[in-house]
Amino acid sequence: MIDPADWGVIVVGEQRTPVPSAPGDYRAFYVGVRDALRDGGAPPVPAREAVEVLRVLDAARTSARTRQVVALDGP
Repeated sequence: MIDPADWGVIVVGEQRTPVPSAPGDYRAFYVGVRDALRDGGAPPVPAREAVEVLRVLDAARTSARTRQVVALDGP
């Protein structure tokens, strides 16, 4: 269990909602990246999923900058 002091927070207007952080192992991820680059194995995250994450991050930045909701269409 991750300490609640380390949880993320979603802020909407004046409302702040703590969100439990998902446990993870970034070291294992980067080992997977290294192995994929060095040995030609499968990457730890499929390229399509990585692109989708980038679309969400880009929409979040645009939303923050414009202060408008940014809808994401399907893939």
